[in-house]
Amino acid sequence: MLKYLLLVALCAVVANCELKTPCAGLFEYTKQDETGRWEGVLNIKSEYTLHGVWIRIFLDGAVSDVKLLETQGEVKKTDGDSKVKDFLIKNRDLLLKKDEPATIKFSVAYEGKNPPAFAGFRLNARTLCPVGEE
Repeated sequence: MLKYLLLVALCAVVANCELKTPCAGLFEYTKQDETGRWEGVLNIKSEYTLHGVWIRIFLDGAVSDVKLLETQGEVKKTDGDSKVKDFLIKNRDLLLKKDEPATIKFSVAYEGKNPPAFAGFRLNARTLCPVGEE
């Protein structure tokens, strides 16, 4: 019986640590092997040409820091709290041409053992993930 309980507990811990994406093809985790930090890539595309983008990222838990990787832009917390569940990426200089994909790579730092998962995003106030949420 004890072996069974240990096995169930181990499976729960392993399943908790591996983050799943709610929008395959639009967001993927690229690195999850570090405690307190994960990296991801957002694949954005628009049906219209956009001169500048505002991307609001939503997470299911609080984060302490967000950094852009290989991408120009500004990251803003959406409220005054030091621990946030969503943040805004602004890049006024990015020209996103109609139907041409662009990638936004970023890292998330968090405290504790339970990483906050990516929950969705909006591109210029339009919800693209989760799919079907407008």
